[in-house]
Amino acid sequence: MARPSTATALRRRPARTLARRAALAASFLLILLATAGCTREPGPPFIRLTEHVEREAAEPRVIATGQTVAAEPWVQQVDLSAVRVDRLQVRGRGTSEIVKLGWKLSNEAATTKYRALSFPVIGDGEEHVYEIDLRREPYWAGHVHRLIWSVEEGEFEIVEATALASADGERTSALGGISLPVLPGSEEITLLLPAEIPHPSVFETRIGLLPRFNRPEFTGHFRAVAEDGTVWLDETLSGGGVEGWKTLRRPVRTTPGMRLTLETRVTRGERSLPSGTALWGAPALVRDGRDAGPNLIVLVIDTLRADFLGAYGDDMNLSPRLDALAEESVVLDDLVAPSPWTLPSTASLLTGFQPQTHGAGRKLGSFAPTALNDALTTLAEVLRREGLRTVGIYNNIYLNPSFGFDRGFDEYAWISEEDVKIVDHALERLEELQDQRFFLFLHLFGPHHPYTPRADDCQAIARPFAPDYAGEIDCEYTRPPFPDWRDRRWIEGLYRAEITTTDRQVGRFLDRLETLGLDENTVLILTSDHGETFWERAERFQTHGYEDQDHGNMHYRELVRVPGLVRAPNLEPRRIADPVELADLFPTALSLVGIDSPRTQGMDLSPVLHGERAPRRTLISDRILYGPQRWSVRRGPWKLIVPEDDDLPQELYNLAEDPAESRDLAAERPDIAADLLAFGEREIAEREELRRELRAGEDVLDSAYLEWNHITKLKALGYLQ
Repeated sequence: MARPSTATALRRRPARTLARRAALAASFLLILLATAGCTREPGPPFIRLTEHVEREAAEPRVIATGQTVAAEPWVQQVDLSAVRVDRLQVRGRGTSEIVKLGWKLSNEAATTKYRALSFPVIGDGEEHVYEIDLRREPYWAGHVHRLIWSVEEGEFEIVEATALASADGERTSALGGISLPVLPGSEEITLLLPAEIPHPSVFETRIGLLPRFNRPEFTGHFRAVAEDGTVWLDETLSGGGVEGWKTLRRPVRTTPGMRLTLETRVTRGERSLPSGTALWGAPALVRDGRDAGPNLIVLVIDTLRADFLGAYGDDMNLSPRLDALAEESVVLDDLVAPSPWTLPSTASLLTGFQPQTHGAGRKLGSFAPTALNDALTTLAEVLRREGLRTVGIYNNIYLNPSFGFDRGFDEYAWISEEDVKIVDHALERLEELQDQRFFLFLHLFGPHHPYTPRADDCQAIARPFAPDYAGEIDCEYTRPPFPDWRDRRWIEGLYRAEITTTDRQVGRFLDRLETLGLDENTVLILTSDHGETFWERAERFQTHGYEDQDHGNMHYRELVRVPGLVRAPNLEPRRIADPVELADLFPTALSLVGIDSPRTQGMDLSPVLHGERAPRRTLISDRILYGPQRWSVRRGPWKLIVPEDDDLPQELYNLAEDPAESRDLAAERPDIAADLLAFGEREIAEREELRRELRAGEDVLDSAYLEWNHITKLKALGYLQ
């Protein structure tokens, strides 16, 4: 496809974009005239200033020992600067499954529900270590003088609680749904610029006030002052005037190794408020132009079942745009997810490690799962270090920053509306990123329940699929467990219609890539985190003890086989029949954009994408969300499903002869079942040992905290009962 001419491309860009670039160009001209005769290398495309804070790390500080917490809150007097405490490490034991933590600031008359979080714990009476990352908690700011500990049921003994801090002071904060790496505003933050900096430079930052202070009676004052006394920025932000972040860009004169001071003060009348009330969002030095090398886009369509796509054999023409993309791509026919639900699968995609190693998705009690192990490097972190701009756009509660998925992203945006709004936001970002090298992680939520296809898709797809349906369900449906038999085909039809609705949005996105000419220099990987089930195995709820849910409850192929399309420059379309894993896409993506991969458990599929055979491996699926815990192991054509409860039966299938997994051969071939069990147990043990190695021998549970609004969302989606 030919790239549009320069004139055509300019006509398609918004007027505000052209005006902004014209103003910056004029400013650059003045800087260049002022520095005429001086020759400097252009330097890197941008420098993230959050990485260059001059601050000594505070020593770990024990704040509580030997205190048993019950339903009656324990109020603890403390003296903590919230901006100096990044994490809490809690060593404890008990019978409770949820610990609640609230806090009160020294200038507050009373506590508030916003200054509170809950984190899951294991109620088995054994001692465990939990780490709660507070760098993503927007209300952890100011001077904390009380901690309020409690539990929902049972009790929890705090053997030791320790406050931990890092040297850089970087946190993640969200305003208006946009999470950024931030520096909590204080009277003075000193930055030391590196030896290599962009030239000419633009100082770019976003500023904002925490939601509670974004009201007319509060005012934020932001100044950036260079070491030579030059004021780079002097901005006043009136509360209530901007919802979310305010973006600022200023051309500046820079010197390698110079110091920059960020000054912040928030006032209410004559009174100054504590540190952390205002935020510097993603401050950076930027130059125009991009480094060589392709972009990377990873597009994940939540709950997309592979066998419902035309490219994978379905004949209903649900996905014409995805099928057309498949014709231009390497199609992974047998791409296996490591879990039947979002959190552990996406963590494997974005780290290249398996669930037993990355730690995300381990269920604690009956409440909520663990977060991503922060000892691992994410795909965004690797690409950010290599100079790419990194943007993530998502709409799944289990991908939010509480679970660690924001790490490495310059911008991580939660769009709480339907896919059309998510794609709208993505198209805006493409417009801004087109002249830079970037990584875009785009997560669409459409096929996940509740099923809400477009009305015309509902009639065109669901009605022919269930032509005789005369029940009460309309074109919107939220799945409860086990509906009436007569409703089930209509419900599946709604899901199929939802795929068509989502396919349309994928088409919009692909069209804009082509319009901007970005398709010529972009590696595009499209996949899903897991599939979906429609009661194909309803009898096993009774015979095998499965729990009836939409997904997250079984390891059958309809849930763990996911689509995989890889389109890249100089990559010929073909189909790969060999089984490969979602974790393989991490090193493969990096290889395709010319970047070395850090250590992972995934395999670089680049030779396979060019026609070589994939080696035989042991594939594990793990981390059930609903019902009794099970895991599966697959090697060659054989697959064994293993329940942790010895009273439940194992299941053995020959996928070459029985891809639908309808004939259980466990009783007929106990020899194969025994061999697979040994392979699987050995593989899982090695993965768990690597987890301990990466955590320097300490088996810390990364306990994702849940804010009050997160709990409400999880309950609405049926994740919490």
